[in-house]
Amino acid sequence: MAEDNNRTPKAKLKADTANGTIILDDTSTLEGVPKIAWEYRLGNRCALEWILEVI
Repeated sequence: MAEDNNRTPKAKLKADTANGTIILDDTSTLEGVPKIAWEYRLGNRCALEWILEVI
C-alpha cells in the first residue's frame, strides 16, 4: 500500500531548554527561543513548559 503523504504530523510539544528549541511534531521544530523566555515563570514553573503540558 502507498503511504498517505497528506497525513497530519502527530504533535509532540516537547521543550529542549538546553538547545533553546521546542519540538512541535515529527517535522517541525521551533528554534532560537531566547533564554529570557525560558526564565519567565508562572509561580515556580517555567511558563513555556507549563503551556506545552496544558496543550
